[in-house]
This record gives sequence, C-alpha cells and structure tokens, in this order.
Amino acid sequence: MEKDIKVACIISVAAPIIVILNGDYLYIGLWYYFLLPAIIVGANYFLGIATGICSGMALALQVSFFLFFYWQQQINQGLLGLIHICFLLPGAIISSMAGLILLKKNPMLTMLNGFAYGFCSFAIGAAASMAIYFAS
Repeated sequence: MEKDIKVACIISVAAPIIVILNGDYLYIGLWYYFLLPAIIVGANYFLGIATGICSGMALALQVSFFLFFYWQQQINQGLLGLIHICFLLPGAIISSMAGLILLKKNPMLTMLNGFAYGFCSFAIGAAASMAIYFAS
C-alpha cells in the first residue's frame, strides 16, 4: 500500500507542474490541482483500500485534467473549471464509491488489477457525467 501511495503522489505532480509552467487553463487556482489528489491519497490511506486503486484513480484524475487543458486550448472558454467541478467530479466520486463498495466483496487484487479497477471506477463515472453534460 505504501508503494501505491508513492506512485499516486508521483502521478499527481504532473498537472501542478503544467499549471506552474504554462498557466492555469481552468482558471481555478493551483490549490485545486493539489487538493483533489490529496483527497484521493488520504482517503485511500485512511480506509486501507486494496493496492493499486489509489494510483489508478490518481492517473484518471490527471487524465481528466489534461483533457480539460486540451479542451480549453481548443475553445478558449473560461468556465471549464466549473464544468470540471460541477459535472465531472460528482460522477467520478459516485462511481468510485460504488466501485469501492463492490470491492469489499472481493478485496483480493493484484497491483495491476487494482490499478485498472481504480482507473476504470473513476473514469466510468467521469465519462458518464460528461455525457450527461453534453446531452443537455
């Protein structure tokens, strides 16, 4: 579990580095890029979640940041940060919680399976909530 948290912390440094070097594309502030990974790592540490899930969720969060950075460069809107907070995060949180509840039934995962499980549990909810945003 300690290795998983270290990997998640290393993965989570990518977006703040991009924000420091190129500016904040989402116009939220640097705190946002540190707070969300800290919540993921802290929750996984205190709840004692299976190995690999924390780093998978951290990678999915970083991918969502980078997709929003790319989206911002394409359309140049200032409200994408609110879309990330109000649409993407609630869906990702709900699906991550559902994934963790389902994991309680079968907690035996390898590092790679846990990584994929964490990534998919975050990404499925994020994609579903963004689909709801685009459908409206």
